Amino acid sequence: LPDATFLTAVRRANVHGALDMGLAPGLLPGRTTLADAADWYAQAWPTVPQAVGYDATEILQAAADGRLDVLVLLGSDPLADFPDHDLAARALAAVPTVISLDQFLTESTQQAAVVLPAAGFAEVDGTTTNLEGRISTLSQKVTPPGTARADWMIAAELAFQLGSDLQLESVDQIWTEITTLAPAYYGVTHEQLGGPVANDGVLVDFPTRRGATADEDEAAADGTPVTDAADHAEADGSPVQDDATADAVEAEAEIEADADAQDDDGRPAGLPAVVSFEAQPPLEPAALDAYGLRLIASRKLYDRGTLVQESPSLAGLAPGTVLRVNQYDFDRLGVSVGHQVRIKSSTGTLMAEIVVDQDVPRGSAAVYVNQDGIEVTHLIDATERVTDVRVDTGASA
Repeated sequence: LPDATFLTAVRRANVHGALDMGLAPGLLPGRTTLADAADWYAQAWPTVPQAVGYDATEILQAAADGRLDVLVLLGSDPLADFPDHDLAARALAAVPTVISLDQFLTESTQQAAVVLPAAGFAEVDGTTTNLEGRISTLSQKVTPPGTARADWMIAAELAFQLGSDLQLESVDQIWTEITTLAPAYYGVTHEQLGGPVANDGVLVDFPTRRGATADEDEAAADGTPVTDAADHAEADGSPVQDDATADAVEAEAEIEADADAQDDDGRPAGLPAVVSFEAQPPLEPAALDAYGLRLIASRKLYDRGTLVQESPSLAGLAPGTVLRVNQYDFDRLGVSVGHQVRIKSSTGTLMAEIVVDQDVPRGSAAVYVNQDGIEVTHLIDATERVTDVRVDTGASA
């Protein structure tokens, strides 16, 4: 099916927005890679990453090995939510300084040396990106409590304390930089995000941003002309009032001066290519022995996540979990529905209730992560590609 496409069904809100801003190893903002876009960003930023960074598992492994001095938890509770509880616990115990940015006092935050209260999604202005890549605006609805501030403000302050300057002093400045530098967002205006066409979100799918094309006409279906990013820095007609904005506009002008030529699709010739993916052959894990079951750990919309549990109307929707197996394996084990069994992996042992689920493939055992009933993170080694378990029926309910 060469024309088939797919949507990545990520488990938390605005994960796509975070990825679009480069919060993953090897990515830079605008759905582009470090290899393709480092030179582009070097024209506007004083520094760019010199190497591909760590993913979450590698960060925690480095902390556990004593290779990190500071660990910043950005709304993250690895002790509760990371698949490998043992690795998360060793990491937080070993790293000298933990800084936590969060709305609530979680188990992980309680181990932090510094806690910086962050404003929540209803307490800030900004945007969110859904799994289709549609951008919608967020408007502040309530005032953050106490000294809580938007996370971009905290990031700017941390950078300043470390001897740097992000040169960002408002949400508008941040959006100007995004639409100036991030290839997938190039030229998307505030007017488009706030116009009638944006009721369902603005789909960012790399359309042509310049020249008279059907794609551009569709992007500006609200009647707003697509302008250069420099133009909408002052879309309200007011002059640039601060040095940070002036610096951003100057950096944009330098980039656009080098990008007057157009690619075949009408975009500036110097704009980096967006990331692409190629199908890879599946990696075959080691064969399962005759006495084991391969663990399938999946997610539900409602779980013991911090925001869910802190919401009285949502907390009761987390379904909990039991061990689910195919009828074939259930009969082979010789148990009855509701029987308590012992689950053993290379990292731990747990007791759990077992039930039949015909949707689970033979040779597998399925659980939901971060639910009451089974602390599955105690069974998983995040450095291994698969987790195999043994089920002991010797313990009865």
